Amino acid sequence: GFPEERFERLYREVETTLYRDAVHTRVLAPLPGVVLEPERVELGGGLSLVRGERADAPPEVVWPEDGEGEPAARCVLERDVAPGEQLPAAEAEERFRGLVTALRLFKPGAVSLGAPGWRRAGDGRWAAVALGGPATARGAAWTLSAGEVEELREFLAALDEAAAAGTVAWALARFEMGCERDHDSEALSDYLLALRALLDATSDAGEASLALRVAALCAEEGRRRAMQRRVEATLSLERFVMGGGGSLAERIGSESPRELVAEIERDLRALLRDVLC
Repeated sequence: GFPEERFERLYREVETTLYRDAVHTRVLAPLPGVVLEPERVELGGGLSLVRGERADAPPEVVWPEDGEGEPAARCVLERDVAPGEQLPAAEAEERFRGLVTALRLFKPGAVSLGAPGWRRAGDGRWAAVALGGPATARGAAWTLSAGEVEELREFLAALDEAAAAGTVAWALARFEMGCERDHDSEALSDYLLALRALLDATSDAGEASLALRVAALCAEEGRRRAMQRRVEATLSLERFVMGGGGSLAERIGSESPRELVAEIERDLRALLRDVLC
């Protein structure tokens, strides 16, 4: 039979030897707008999502200053390092920003990387670290249910293998700019510019067929004509926002401007996901 007790003893000895001088280091940052149903979601490579009230962090960071509302979720990066070393803040910020991008592509919602971050080595004191930025995002909360955890992990693994470059990288950057705008009217052109880049619609001929191509790629047969009309209405809405003259009703009829922007964001997200994954 397998010598279970002897294996466990030897394993503990090896682990003690390897990690005897290691110090457990953490860097965390708030994710305003993110709501987690699970208490903790491990994402691999030491990266995880943690519900605000479950995060090992200073109380003044976890709970709002006014004592009202719910604490923001946290993204956490953990690693064992040699004594006297710290997890580089630049590496943590790169991982956190990559995670925010993935969350925005995974589903809609107001997710952003807040500031400042916090770092701790072993049982030492928490120290603020410069990363993140103003929490600018609009719309409803970004919510992760327990049933979506495995799908999110698979999506992150697919994105890790993707290499966004050239036009795709530029379109992805414009998509993120749109997600960070305070108002739908400001995000509208970001999303349309990203679509024009992805679909090579920068010429007059490309612009004229943009709505048709978006409908062909994003709608099922039988619904494409309706989507084409809505994309055309969105393009008219952009011209109105740019001061193109005429009334809003003349431009888009009875369509809801907010719904048009939400739909073009959804279509752009779907195309970026397909290209990247």
